[in-house]
Amino acid sequence: MQQIIDNRVGEPDTDFIPEYLRIGNLPKQLHHHTEYGYSLDRRGIHETLDAIAKDFNHKNNSNITEANIVLSSGARSAASSAILHIMAKFPGRKVLLIQPGYNLYENQFKGFGFTCDFVNISGATDAERLKLIEKNLTAETLFLPLCNPNNPTGEVYSSNFLKGILKLLHKFPNLHVINDSIYDRVVRDQTIHPPNIFALATHDERKRVFEVNALSKFYSYPAIRAGWLISDADEIAQIQEVKDAQFGPLNNVAQLMIIAALKLTPELIPHYFAQVNEVYNARLELVHKKLHQIKGFTSKIPQGAFYYWADFSGTGIATPEIIQALEAKNIFVASGAKFGDANCIRINCGAKANELAIICDNIVEICAAKGAAITKAEIRLPLHDKPPFA
Repeated sequence: MQQIIDNRVGEPDTDFIPEYLRIGNLPKQLHHHTEYGYSLDRRGIHETLDAIAKDFNHKNNSNITEANIVLSSGARSAASSAILHIMAKFPGRKVLLIQPGYNLYENQFKGFGFTCDFVNISGATDAERLKLIEKNLTAETLFLPLCNPNNPTGEVYSSNFLKGILKLLHKFPNLHVINDSIYDRVVRDQTIHPPNIFALATHDERKRVFEVNALSKFYSYPAIRAGWLISDADEIAQIQEVKDAQFGPLNNVAQLMIIAALKLTPELIPHYFAQVNEVYNARLELVHKKLHQIKGFTSKIPQGAFYYWADFSGTGIATPEIIQALEAKNIFVASGAKFGDANCIRINCGAKANELAIICDNIVEICAAKGAAITKAEIRLPLHDKPPFA
């Protein structure tokens, strides 16, 4: 039977989880917190909140405190707490979703009874994008979610674009922004941190901006549902009440993982992110080179995240035909139609290099069989497919 390769789910390479984040290896000084199933203070363990605040401030040159944070079981549940809070305060049940964009936002908001509007900003300048977004906003639009870097395209939004979004808050008094920073440390250029809209916001604007993050992507730990929400302190106090009623407190093991991840990493693996990103970069480069053997293929290596957004519109071959032919070979990939562009395929480079090579070689073979011109090139797998600490 031919090997089954399933690349549809956007999870990271879990081989990159540092040993000190595995439950049996947690530092002994944290063990006393596991006496109870959850923190007796429903807001969470002081060290957990402090670690998140210091990490955010260090990344973004900001000034948040523990009062700006709500703990949650992952970024999605953090966003849900903010959504429920705003639904109770503001009329209107519309959300404007940017495309290409994270596909689960649509399901999440529909589950809360929202009508989803869409705006495609691909290929536009920042000024053009802001005009498109403003044109599609209404008085009933409560939310504009952002994912920066973007899933699936890997684009990093500029400070000018984010400042333009903040200006829209003054034109649309019911509008709120949810900023998903889940990939903010998965970037190609290690010297540049993606601009953060919450850090850029004024005191008043922060009341309508919600920042979500978690350990699932940049620490490669999706199984530990450890996430958080950041916003204005007064808003957070109210969201805490909503969150407690709906989702309860975050379990202590997940909180200890947050402390260990954010506080121990700079000391134990000072170059952790650079080492992980070096491997992702090599895999992205492998995919990039292999697919560019197809005449008319012009996709770029993304600025952030670990996905390759493969656009086949210039090849003259219909992407659904490629996906169907791959499935006949027991290879499953994520259709770009789920993210707002049916010409594309999202390839998750959290997969090992050998799997990515098989996927790409088969795509090249399928395109050749459908009449595409191919420029064959000898492309070797990366010599090292995991960081030294893994």
